[in-house]
Amino acid sequence: MRKLITCILAIAFAASTAAADDHFSLAVDSSDNVWMARCADDDVVLSVWDQTGWRETARYAAPGCKSIALASTLDGVAAAWIEGRGVAIALSGSDRIHRPEQLRGASEVAAAALPGGEIGLLVADSATLRWAELDVSTGELLAARALPAEGRISSLSVAVAADRTWLAWQEKTDAAMFISVANPPGTERQQYHRFRVKGFAAAAEPVLTAGKQGAQLVWQGTRDKYYSVLRARALSDDGLGPIQTIKPPEGVSGMLTPRAFAGAAAGVTAYGWGNGGWRALRVDLDQNAATLRADSTADLKSPQLALDSEGRELWVTRTADEPIARTGAQLATVLPADDPPPEPIEGVTYAIAFGDSITYGKDLEYGTVSINRTSPVG
Repeated sequence: MRKLITCILAIAFAASTAAADDHFSLAVDSSDNVWMARCADDDVVLSVWDQTGWRETARYAAPGCKSIALASTLDGVAAAWIEGRGVAIALSGSDRIHRPEQLRGASEVAAAALPGGEIGLLVADSATLRWAELDVSTGELLAARALPAEGRISSLSVAVAADRTWLAWQEKTDAAMFISVANPPGTERQQYHRFRVKGFAAAAEPVLTAGKQGAQLVWQGTRDKYYSVLRARALSDDGLGPIQTIKPPEGVSGMLTPRAFAGAAAGVTAYGWGNGGWRALRVDLDQNAATLRADSTADLKSPQLALDSEGRELWVTRTADEPIARTGAQLATVLPADDPPPEPIEGVTYAIAFGDSITYGKDLEYGTVSINRTSPVG
């Protein structure tokens, strides 16, 4: 019973997000083991951390592997990835690969373990967005439903907080860029929110993260023409909370693309340039504070972080072609002594203006659409 409760908490607090650029993903299971799934050539490699290094537990044939996601389950983890034929799923402890025919042609996937024990997948292709649920023991597809979305769909994210599942994605149309947040189709207390954001031409890259205080939506916003901040909004049965701004510490700049923590905390990692090297930024949203961690290597790429139930850190960054793991203590040894303290989250004040010549470099929220439903969407 204790193991079951622990695993349910791990599932409830974890947020699994596809790291399309990194091709690796982290998850923490009910026994506090940190797992990594990564694309290696035409294989998916599943490994577990043994305090000194990664121990490979399984290897799956995955031609053209990309956009990999990992989710905790009652008995281990489930890996989902995109390959040439669409979505593929594998469960730890099994060498079988499931490739549902209904999910062929997909280009991006995010995954999470659901409160009922199923695996939930948010799947996008060139024109549609779907939510799918699978049996965790057999990999059988239980349901697949469409979600309302348009334009170029990207940055898929799923998080589970208590008994609520949240989905988020980005829609880029010819006219604007939007972030959408919803509950899965067919669930009670259905919500759907869509709001327009201004920022860098590339993406806002929203991500969901969940902890003891509930679920949060985080995305990349614009500080000025060239540098970014993070924006955050709490999610609840009452809808979306107010926008908050998370500024990087003084001297750290660049594109702060968020990545959700794996484990029992709500937070994200990001990275930027400052004080002579790339800096890994940790943002704890449960505590409403930004905490800086640093890595002095110039080839640092998109750090991800796993936390066990005791709060112990395992940072994973991609240097060269391999993910490299470091404990929190190891990462702290390269912190510059003269780094200024991080700035707290601040409430954001914004104005509505017309014309990109006025608003360029300022990301605003406007045109919000919120629909509360008790019936399924899609």
